[in-house]
Parts: sequence; C-alpha cells; structure tokens
Amino acid sequence: MINTSNLITALILYIVLAVSLWEIFNKAGESGWKAIIPVYNMYTAFKLFWKKSMFWVVLILSVAVMGLMTYATYDFWKSTDEVAQKMGYSDYEELYEGVSAGDVSIYDVVSEANELGNDDTDFSTIVDMSLFGLSGIISIILLILEIIFYHKMSKSFGHGIGYTLGLIFLQPIFMLMLAFGKSQYTKRQGA
Repeated sequence: MINTSNLITALILYIVLAVSLWEIFNKAGESGWKAIIPVYNMYTAFKLFWKKSMFWVVLILSVAVMGLMTYATYDFWKSTDEVAQKMGYSDYEELYEGVSAGDVSIYDVVSEANELGNDDTDFSTIVDMSLFGLSGIISIILLILEIIFYHKMSKSFGHGIGYTLGLIFLQPIFMLMLAFGKSQYTKRQGA
C-alpha cells in the first residue's frame, strides 16, 4: 500500500534536489536540464566533481547490491515457505501469523529446518547469509564513496569538511545553499 504523505514528501525532495542540481550544473558550466534525468544527473555530477570512471564503479556496485539483496531475500522467503509447508502450514505467513516481522529471523527458519531434517536449507541459508553479508560490505564501500564524492563536490566550490558534513547530513539545505548562494565552481577535484 502506498502512503500518500511519503510519496508527496519524496516528490518534494526530488524537486528541491533537481532544482538545486540544475543551478549547480549551470554554475559549473554544464547544461542544467541534465539534473532532471535520473542516473544521467549522477553521471554528470561525477564528471564535474570527481571523475567519470568513479560513476561507473558506483553504478556497478549499486546494481550488485540490489541484485544480491533481491536474490537472497527471494531465496530466504522461498526457504521459509518450504519449511512452513513441511510443518503443515500453507506458507510462511500462516506459520508466523500474529508474530511481528522483527521477531522472524533467518535463524528461526534454519532451526525449524534442522528440526525437520532439511539439509538443503542449511546450505541455502549459509549462501543467503553470505550474500546478505557481501551486500552489507558493498553497501559500506558505497557509503565511503558517497562521502568522498560529497567532499569532492564541496571542494569544487571552495568549501571544506564542514560543508561536506552538511551535504551528507542536511543534503537538501546544503544543496540549495550551494545552488543559490555565493559559492562559485572552481574546478573538478580529481582522484
């Protein structure tokens, strides 16, 4: 079910960031319209503030995380359904009816499967946990790259670590300040 207030908030945030990025691109000598096209706007931003090759690294890592999480989540719930069916329930929803989602973990599924003697679930669970762990590691790498990107962006406009922290923690406000304030684009910050 779609929450209308969340959708409106996300739309407003997107508009604020797109308008800010449009003006930031203009200040850097790039066409502002590139700010409204998802993915291409990030390619342009990496080109201006860091380097294009880092955009491709971030994109590939992002797709890898999404793929790993999608597969691991699908496999986890498929295993959970199999365990529930062996216990006489129709699916995992019936098995965990009345239990909050936070109370159900991959360890619950493993212990139930072990009691039923399903050796395949052990291996599947190890793979799922490994995929979740790998996606966590890649997510940390992406977070570090994002921090570096914001620092390069900050330095491209002559600001330091304080402005970087502002871009990280209060992004809409600091993007608006960067776009409509007195900051001037100085140069691309290389590797």
